[in-house]
Formats: sequence, C-alpha cells, structure tokens
Amino acid sequence: MIKNFSQYLVEEEREVYFTFGRMNPPTIGHGKVMDTLAQKSGKADYKVFVSQSQDAKKNPLSYTDKIKHTRKMFPKHARNVMVDKTVKTAINAMVTLYNQGYKSVTMVVGADRITEFEVLLNKYNGQKARHGFYNFKSIKVVSAGERDPDASGVEGMSASKQRENAQKNDFVSFSQGVPKSMSNPDTRKLFNDVRRGMGLKEANEFRNHLELETVSETREQYVSGELFEVGDTVVIKESEEIATVSVLGANYVIVETFDGKKIRKWLDSVELISENITQQQLKDLEKFGDRLLKKFDINIGFTRHFVDRINDKRNNPEIKVSEIQRLFKKIAKNKGKDIKKHGDAEAVLKDMQSDLNLPVAVNYRNGEFQVVNKTIMRKKEFKTSTPEIRYEGAQDPDIKDREGTQPARYHKGLAKSTKAKRDAHFKKHGKKADDDSSAYKPAPGDKAAKTKPSKYTKSFKDMYDEDCWDGYKQVGMKKKGGKMVPNCVAEDGGAGEEGTDKLRKKYFKDTPGQDDILENWVTDLMHRVGSKTINKDKYRKVAQHIKREMGKGKYTSPEFAAADTIRRFNLDVDAKVLAGMIRKLA
Repeated sequence: MIKNFSQYLVEEEREVYFTFGRMNPPTIGHGKVMDTLAQKSGKADYKVFVSQSQDAKKNPLSYTDKIKHTRKMFPKHARNVMVDKTVKTAINAMVTLYNQGYKSVTMVVGADRITEFEVLLNKYNGQKARHGFYNFKSIKVVSAGERDPDASGVEGMSASKQRENAQKNDFVSFSQGVPKSMSNPDTRKLFNDVRRGMGLKEANEFRNHLELETVSETREQYVSGELFEVGDTVVIKESEEIATVSVLGANYVIVETFDGKKIRKWLDSVELISENITQQQLKDLEKFGDRLLKKFDINIGFTRHFVDRINDKRNNPEIKVSEIQRLFKKIAKNKGKDIKKHGDAEAVLKDMQSDLNLPVAVNYRNGEFQVVNKTIMRKKEFKTSTPEIRYEGAQDPDIKDREGTQPARYHKGLAKSTKAKRDAHFKKHGKKADDDSSAYKPAPGDKAAKTKPSKYTKSFKDMYDEDCWDGYKQVGMKKKGGKMVPNCVAEDGGAGEEGTDKLRKKYFKDTPGQDDILENWVTDLMHRVGSKTINKDKYRKVAQHIKREMGKGKYTSPEFAAADTIRRFNLDVDAKVLAGMIRKLA
C-alpha cells in the first residue's frame, strides 16, 4: 500500500539492471560484467541471475554449487546474486522482475549479443505467453564491453578456457581465472567441483607450470598445433612453389614438391594456402549487402561467431561467399518485403536453391530494419519453430501453384498446357532408377528445343582450345590426329585452315624466340602446379590461351587472367602465383 505521494513517485520510477548467464564456472571475466552492472545501475537496483543447465560438457557445476562459488568469488556482489529456481531463462528473469514491481529494466550483456536480446525481450513485452507476462515501460540492452578471447588476463578469460584447464588438470592456469582475493582452498574446491561435474577424478596433486616468455608467436602457434598439419598445402615463399607438408619437426617442416623432392623449411619460410572465408571477406560481404539493400531500408550485420559457422566442416559442400551474395540479390528482388513483415522478431532466411539456412534477428530502429545474421548452416531438411522466410528461384506464373517448385527457366517459351504436362512428366519419371530406359524419355517441350552446351562441355573446349580463330566459323567436325575436332572454315572467303597454319608459321618467323619463351613458361608452370599425370600439351594450351586473350585485350589485369584461367582449365594452383607468372609471360 502506498502511504504518500513521494512513495508513489518512487514506485512509478522503479528501475532495475540485471544480467543473466551460464557462469559455468564463474571467472574474473564475469566479475568484470558485475562491476559494469553495478556501475551502470547507479542508485538503481541490480541483480545477477545464473542458468540452471547442467551437463558434463559445458555445464559441469550444479545450480547450488554455482551460486555458492560465485558469491565467494565476488563478495561485494554476493547479495545481488539471486537464488530463484523459477528463473531458468532471461525471459523468466523479466517476468520475475516485473512481478517485483519494477517499471523499467536494463539488461547488461556482451557487445555481440545486444541486438539478439533487444529483439527477444521487446518481442514478448505486453504479450501473455507460457513463460508468464511482463509489460515494462522501458526495456534497454547495454554492453558490458568487448571481450577478446585471445587476450590475456580479464579481457580473454572465459568459462570454456577454465573448463579446458580443469580437464587438463592445470591448476596454475585455472587459478589465474579467479580473483586474487579468493583463497587457495576455495580455488581448489572450485577446481575439483568442475572436474567432478565433467566426470573426472578430483585432483589431490596440483601441477605447477613454469611460464616462459614467448619468443615467437609463430612458434607458439606451431607448438600448440594451430599452424600446420601433415597434408596441408603450402607455398614456399622464396620460390613460390606449391608443396605439401609431409613432416612436422621441432621448429621446422619438411615439404614435398610435385616431383617428390623433399625440402626442410623454417616455419616462416612457408605459408598455408587457406580456403576458409576470412573476417575481411565477411566485412566486404556486409558492405555488399548494405549497398544492395540500402534503398529498401535494410541494413545487414553479422555476429562475431558467424565466420566460424560459415567455415564449419559440416557444411557439405562448403559455403561460398557468392551463394550468400545471390541470397541478398533475391532479397533485393523481393524488395525486402518478407523481412519487413518480421520487424523486431527472429526468423530464419532459407535459400531453397542452395539449402542455406540463416537464423537472423530483425530489429527495427530509426526507420531502418537491422538484419543481424547469427549463424549459417547448409541443411536440406532444416526444421525450426522460428518463422521462415523462403527464397526460391523465379517461379513460372502459369503453374506456380502446382505442388513443388516450378522454376520459370524450365518452362520458358512453352504453352500453359505444355508446362502442366512437363511438370507431370518430371513427377512421374524423375524418381526412376538410372538404369530404367523410360526415365530418359523426352519431356513435353523438349522435342523442338535447342540444347545448350553444358559448363563441362565449355570447359573441355576451353581446355583443348577447340574453338575457331577470329574470322572463321565451325562447319561440322572432322578427324585430325586420331580425334574429332571442329572443322573451321573462313567466313566470307577467308584464308581457311591452310591459311591459318601459314599465318601461325609467319607469326613465329617474324617473332623469333616466341616458341622458346612459351616452352620455358609451360615448364615453369608444370613445376609450380605439381602435375604428374596431365601431359604437357594441356599447359601449352594454357599458355597459348593466356597469350591470345591478353593480346585481344580481354584480360584487363594479370589477376583477372589468373582467376579466369584457373576456372576454365580447372588448374590446381594459387591465383597469386599464376598472376605473377602471367606478368612475366605478358
């Protein structure tokens, strides 16, 4: 019961700050969050809630032990570490605080989770749901500061590192993750409680480690197994040769070149050729998405962990930047309408063409929709209770309502009745066995259609240079040198094939030394690529192709020439290495 007007004003303005975390086990990093929480709250109340999950892998401490150790580690915050078994999630904490009479709430979290919690907490404000009800006048989510997991001290300490230290029985490293004010017996009790929760024996003898000054960051990475592995493909910096790591020495590696030659190299003399998507590529992708979707008031963002998820080996095949770019283009084609339907909520972007699934948080602020991509995975039958936003290829308007996808390009130029018959044909014959001849019957609409050459046919022609020169056209095929090749004849009475041979001979006569230059370049390329099985003719074709296209002005730079040539001829060589060689050839 409110006794006077002053008390009424206090009740109206009641504000609380809180944080919610697993803290399994608690570390000096969590102490920093509590200090920030107390500082930001000022004269307002602040509370610390911890989760109740328990398992051997990530949550070894029980809820009771966690509360006990947290209060011992941070005695000045002990009264603010709450014991409430009804609070199992951040939403439960919101309900509890609302029931306690608070009108405004501010949650303090890590910098990378601000948008996620802004969307989540505001989504249920004023909404009755199974978790309970709350209706705050103001909900804010603020940062406790950035955390660098690779830093030393408070900035880099995490519960996962502490669990790893406990698993390795490394008490010295573990003790560096607790406050200096915590006694040695209390620290050992926490250490053993974590080990017990992980299914390990309690430690009675604690190892002491001598911490030596780091001599070389490269060597430290190598010793910890983070730099090279046997079988890694590397480039030798001095010669730019491609080689494979065959032996890991104490402070060196032995690499094997294409011809079987083994060379001992210092760690900084070779460089790993990585196929993973880098953080910089992700930043460029973010800029690409922002430029593309800015006119639709959509801003793209990624969490810190997104780059780890995109490079996850479970994505089969691996995810490429170009696939996400195509997804952004589909969003732009839709003018972002589907995303705008999910403002201040969570959703999953699904690209049906590539089986990509991107859980996102959509946050509407200042007239703009902020789309934060939290993670990504390639999975065909991805199931979720979160609303889905599906993007498919353009559907044919005449039969888009039929079951399954109806890509417009499969039905282009056909009558509506033929489209329906074509769809029925694919449904009937599409699931038959490969050795069933009836599975290969022409579909309605195929009889009069022209078949375009596949990308493999084009690649074969590029590889063996089976195209006619400028001024000539192909008229059928002919047998030459034991194989079928295009029959090239001059357009409008030109020189013909015989004239072409004469022109080639005249070119090499007028430019002496060209044969030797090409041959030397081809030999060098074979050494760098490391080819044992493909004959020299292929690489001669590569050299002739590059020389010809550079002469035409088609390739504007060695880098573009290298990228296009690798694609055309399916070369297993680093683009930077090939670009350097092309500069010499040009």
